[in-house]
Amino acid sequence: MTGACPEYQRPCGRFVDDKTQEIIFYWQNDDGVYQISIYDISRRRWVNKTKNFKKIAMPNSPLSEELVREPLPDHNGSAGTLCRLSGRRVILLYGGFNEREDAPTRNFYMIDIDRSRWWKVDVPGHIPPRVDATMVFIKDTLYIFGGRRQESYSMAQFNSEHAWDWIVTREPYPAHIVLGYPGDSISVFGGDKILLLPGYPNEKIQEVNYSPSKTVLFDTKKRSFQVYGDMGGKFPTKIIGCDIFLAKSQHFLGQETWRVKVEDQEVLGQDANCSVILVAWKSTFEGRRDVPEVWLFNLSLSQPSTSNTCCAGLREELKEEDVSLLTCAVVVDDRVIIFGSTDEVDEEKKFDVCVELKL
Repeated sequence: MTGACPEYQRPCGRFVDDKTQEIIFYWQNDDGVYQISIYDISRRRWVNKTKNFKKIAMPNSPLSEELVREPLPDHNGSAGTLCRLSGRRVILLYGGFNEREDAPTRNFYMIDIDRSRWWKVDVPGHIPPRVDATMVFIKDTLYIFGGRRQESYSMAQFNSEHAWDWIVTREPYPAHIVLGYPGDSISVFGGDKILLLPGYPNEKIQEVNYSPSKTVLFDTKKRSFQVYGDMGGKFPTKIIGCDIFLAKSQHFLGQETWRVKVEDQEVLGQDANCSVILVAWKSTFEGRRDVPEVWLFNLSLSQPSTSNTCCAGLREELKEEDVSLLTCAVVVDDRVIIFGSTDEVDEEKKFDVCVELKL
């Protein structure tokens, strides 16, 4: 791994582009300035693109050429996702925590990766601020779920005038849906559903115990919730953080498993089964490496009771690498790629190594 590696263990967003085989890190340097670094998987090389970015001076004017030099927006507790709008790769950031005002925000930013510019989107005052929410973009619609003390969701639609229509301002979850924060969300079944997984139950308990009652499908057409109450298998427990990714799977590890690419989404909408890979971390003791475990959630629409989870049992194998592997695990082209550091334990400084697991 070569190039300008991002710094280790800071507020960090990670976004995957399957088509270009690139991984985008949105991170904060020692001076508190946010950076954009892109990792080219084929070349195994990092490039810091931050200096190329400029801000569009007028809010809500993505086509404007009135540009100013200004640092990238904060990513402190904001929800983020990568999407394609008008053929371009765009990072969407919503919400977060304003330390100066000691309050959550409803800040909404769009960062055009291909044109190296970003701008702020005005958000109506009745849209709730959110910290540590999750969000998913499907076709032309943005879904924002949860956050601290926010058991609700919002929806916004990107229109032909390059603006956003808020079609759901704040809709509370049904009483039986309690997911905590920040949780995870991912588009499944070709965008017909969104899988919602739980987060911390409160600010005092910073661990997640997964279970059937907290494995939830959101129907994007009916705007309804379904709990996988009969889901079988062993579930991850005492998890402090995880990353989830879509896989198309009949089996797992060395058998018929492949990464779902963007162009396959419409076909998958007809499938009655899909699988999600979850790479999960437990807390480590001082002086030990950060090493995750890999899990598979197999989901069925036609027969929910046959849905199940299983553990891949790779943690011991990953320990042998003798590197710290911290979050930012991604699935690209049949590979789970987990980034980490070769520095001494508790002295990690750079994301300078990655471990690849072939599916």
